Amino acid sequence: MKFTKIITVLALSAAVSTAATAQEKGSATKAASFLAKGELDQAKTEVENAVSYEKFKLASKGKTAIAKDKTLDVKGDVYTAAAKVEGQSTEEISVAIDSVLSAYNEIKSNKEVVGKESPTYKKVWIDNPDAIDPLTMQPMLSKLTMFYNYFIDAGAKAWQDEDFATAKQDFDLALRVKKDTTAAQNALYATINLLNDETEDDKIKALQDEVVTYAKVLFSLGKNDAVYYKQLLFYASQGVSDIEGSIDELGYEVRDAENTIERSSKTVESSKERYEYYSTGAGRRTSNASTRAKQAKAEMEDAQKEVADAKAKLEAANTKIASLETEAKKYYQESLDICLEGLKYNADDADLSRTMIINYLKLDKMDEAIASAKANIAKDPNDVSANLLLAQLYDQATDSNESDDDVKKYTEMAMGQYEKVLSIDSENGSALYSLARLYYNQSVLFNKELQELPTKGTGQYVDPAKAKELEAAKKEAAKKAVPYAVKGAEASNDDRKNLQLLLKIYYQIGDQENMDKVDKKLSAME
Repeated sequence: MKFTKIITVLALSAAVSTAATAQEKGSATKAASFLAKGELDQAKTEVENAVSYEKFKLASKGKTAIAKDKTLDVKGDVYTAAAKVEGQSTEEISVAIDSVLSAYNEIKSNKEVVGKESPTYKKVWIDNPDAIDPLTMQPMLSKLTMFYNYFIDAGAKAWQDEDFATAKQDFDLALRVKKDTTAAQNALYATINLLNDETEDDKIKALQDEVVTYAKVLFSLGKNDAVYYKQLLFYASQGVSDIEGSIDELGYEVRDAENTIERSSKTVESSKERYEYYSTGAGRRTSNASTRAKQAKAEMEDAQKEVADAKAKLEAANTKIASLETEAKKYYQESLDICLEGLKYNADDADLSRTMIINYLKLDKMDEAIASAKANIAKDPNDVSANLLLAQLYDQATDSNESDDDVKKYTEMAMGQYEKVLSIDSENGSALYSLARLYYNQSVLFNKELQELPTKGTGQYVDPAKAKELEAAKKEAAKKAVPYAVKGAEASNDDRKNLQLLLKIYYQIGDQENMDKVDKKLSAME
C-alpha cells in the first residue's frame, strides 16, 4: 500500500506539473552519498523517491512497475544503517528492519520477473561460506545473513553480561530478520532466564506464553527435539497447578461441610426426639417439661440451620470444583496433545510417554493409559519405570471400579505387575510398599467380612467354620505382606510411611513382639 500511495501522488504531480515530478525523482547514488556522510534522513528520503520514481517511470509506459536491484540494494543499506543507530526503541528498529526486508524481498521478486539472478540478488540473498571476502578475510555471507548476525551478536554480548531482557530483544529482532532456529532457540532460553527471576504473576504468564510461541516457531522450522516439547509441558503444568491447588482447597471445604451435615443431622434427630418426648410424649408430665421441650426445639432449629448452611456451602463448593475440573481438563488435553505430537518425532522418549499416560489418566481415559503403558513396555520389557507405571495404573483402576469382580481382577493384575518390577529391580521401594499395602488391604477386607458375620447371643458365630476360614485368610494375607513391608522399610531407611504400614500388618497377625519394635522406632522419630 505504501508504494501505491506514492505512485498515486507522483501520477497526480505529473498531471499538474512536470517540474513537480522532477523534484521527486530521487537518486540511489545521492542516497548512497548521504549514507556515507551519515545523513540518514536525507538518505531515506532520496532512496524512497528513487524507488518510487523508477516504478512510476515503468508504469507510465505500461510496463511492470519495479525498481532497479541496485536502487533497492541501496535502500537496504540505508535502512540497515538506520536499524543500527543506538538509543532507538525496539519499535523503531523493527520499522527499519521491515524496510530492509521490503527492499530485499523486492529484489527477490525482480528475479522472478526478469527470470535470472542479478549480481545484486546474489549479494543480498546467497551465502557463499566457502569463499573468502578479500577485504574482511571472512566467509562471503549474504547481506541478509550479515544483518541477521548483527542482532545475534548483539544478543550474545548481552547474554554474556547476563542482561537477558536485552538479549531477548536482540534475538527477537534477529528472528524478525530471518526465521531461524538459532534466533528462536536463543530467544526461548533468554525468556526462560527472565522467567526464573520474575515474581509478578501477570508478567510470568506473559513470558510463559512467549516460551510457547518460540517453541512453536522451532517446530515449524523442523526443530522437534523432545526438550522443546518438555518445555511446553512444563509451562502447561504451571498453568494448571493453581487450578489443582484451588480444587484441593475446595476439597477441604467439601469434607468440612459433609462432616457438619452428618454431625448436625444427628443432633437434629436426637433433639427432635427429645422435643417430641417432652411436648407430646410421655415426658410432657415430667417437671420442667415445657422448658426442656423449648431447649430441645431450639437445639433442633440451630442444628437444622447448620445443616442448611452446610448444604449450601457443599453445593457451592461442588459447583466451583466442577467448573475448575472442566478448566483443568483443557490443560490436561493440551498437555496430552503436546505429548502425542512430541512422540511423533521422539518415539522412544520415556518422559513424554509417562506424561502422556498421566494425562490420559487425568482425563479419565484409563483404557488408553493402560494401552500406552503396555506399548512402552513392548519397546523395552526391562524398563523399570514403564513396568512400574503399568502396575500403578492397575492399582489405581481398583479405586475407580465399583464392581467387586473388577476390583479383584485389577488388584491381582497390579500385584503381578509389581512382582514384575521386583524381578527387574528387587530393591524398588515403590513396588515393595505397594505390594505390602495391597496384601494388607486384602487382610483388612477379610477382617471386615469376619466382623460382619452374624453371631449368637453368646457372642459365638452362627457359622464358626466360615469365621475360622476368614480368620485364617486374614492372617495369611497379612503374613504375605510382611516380607515386602520389611524389605520396603529397609530400602527406605525406616521412613515413617513404611514403618506405619509394617505396624498395621503386625497388628493384623497379632505379632506383639514385632509391633513393639516398630512402635519404638516410630516413637523415636517424634
